[in-house]
Formats: sequence, structure tokens, C-alpha cells
Amino acid sequence: MRQGIVKTIDGKDYEIWHLPALDAMKVLVKILKIILEPIGKGLGKSEKELQTEVATETKSFLDKDIDFSGLFCSLANRLDEKEIQEIMKIIFEYVYKKNDNGGFEKVNLAIDFKGEFFHMLNVFKEALGVNYSDFFSVIGDPAKVPFLRKAVQTLEKQM
Repeated sequence: MRQGIVKTIDGKDYEIWHLPALDAMKVLVKILKIILEPIGKGLGKSEKELQTEVATETKSFLDKDIDFSGLFCSLANRLDEKEIQEIMKIIFEYVYKKNDNGGFEKVNLAIDFKGEFFHMLNVFKEALGVNYSDFFSVIGDPAKVPFLRKAVQTLEKQM
């Protein structure tokens, strides 16, 4: 019996399964490798200082001012096309779309999101939420975290 969580994303139904533990850890490590250094640079801290601060005092870490130009430049420099594709392939292995018969079938990244890039990102974001909600809950609601809220506002202005 299938154990997925059904979500309606942009008016389309998807069933998102939890990743097996080893796949989930592999993806999480890749994500952290991509984002920790840029966040540290935005805070003016080394990756080691950032790891220590996150582990010991999450709340004060999240309320600090961030150099967003440094953060975004560092993040852009860290993005690797192959790493991102590997993360997405693993995540989408466990995402199913509703078909015309009312059942669910595995998403095909090569076909299902042609011309729908932002929709694909929305599905990806929801799949990350399903798989890492417990991890993200340690950090807190991004809308309530000042530097994350400011980062989103900065990105929205640039789009």
C-alpha cells in the first residue's frame, strides 16, 4: 500500500512520498554543503563558526543582519548544475502526479514540467517540505525569521 502525502500544487494533485533514510541524508548533506558557506559569508563567519553557532544558539543566529550581496554571490558560486540535478532526481523519484484515470504515476522530469519551470520549483519545494519538515522546524518558520524574510523580499525585488 502506498504511503504518500497528497498535495495540490498550482491546481494539480501530486502524491509525495518520504525518501528512504539514506537518500534523505544524501540530499540533506548536499543541500547543507551548498547553503552553509554562503550563509556564513553573509553573516561574516566561517563555515566552522556558523556550524558551532547553529548548533548552540539557533535563535540568535537567525536574527542577525546579513550581507545579502555577499550571500547571493557566494550561493551562486556554489551552485553546481550536476549537484542540483542529482538532488532533484532523487527528490522527484518519490513524486507522483495524478493521471487522467484518477490514479498517480511517477513524475517524468524530462516531460512533465516542460514550459512550467516555476511549477516544477513549487513541486520541488513541497517535496522538500514533506521530507524535511522536522529538520526545518528546528530553524523555525522562515516567514518569522528576519534574515530569511529579508532574503525573500530582496529576491522578489530582483525578479
